[in-house]
Amino acid sequence: MQKFGQHSKYFATIYLICSKPLKMTLGPLKNIFSCSAGDENLLEKYNFLTTIIIKLYCSFALY
Repeated sequence: MQKFGQHSKYFATIYLICSKPLKMTLGPLKNIFSCSAGDENLLEKYNFLTTIIIKLYCSFALY
């Protein structure tokens, strides 16, 4: 759980990335992976592994 605390700022960022498009769309199922839209932008800000984690978090955040 110590690692989770260290990465809490990432989860806050991920929440902001995910929540805005999810609130904007009427069909959230259509938006499962587009909440991390702009893969190039994500890869510029984060490394590849973090981008995958963001995609996974976004897909599970709907349920």
